[in-house]
Amino acid sequence: MEIIGDISVSKIEVVDGRTGKRHSITEKEKIKQFNQLLNAREYSEFEEHEKIKGYI
Repeated sequence: MEIIGDISVSKIEVVDGRTGKRHSITEKEKIKQFNQLLNAREYSEFEEHEKIKGYI
C-alpha cells in the first residue's frame, strides 16, 4: 500500500505536538526520500483500537 501514491507533493510540514514548532520540507529530493521511507514500512489496521483519550 502506498501512502502518498502518484500525487504531486510540493511541501511536507510536520508540527511538534509538544511545542507547536513547525518543520517544513520543500526540496524535491528530500520529499522523494520521505515518500520512500513511508512506503518502505508495513502498515496494518488495528482491529480493536482504543478510543482517543486527549491529545498532544
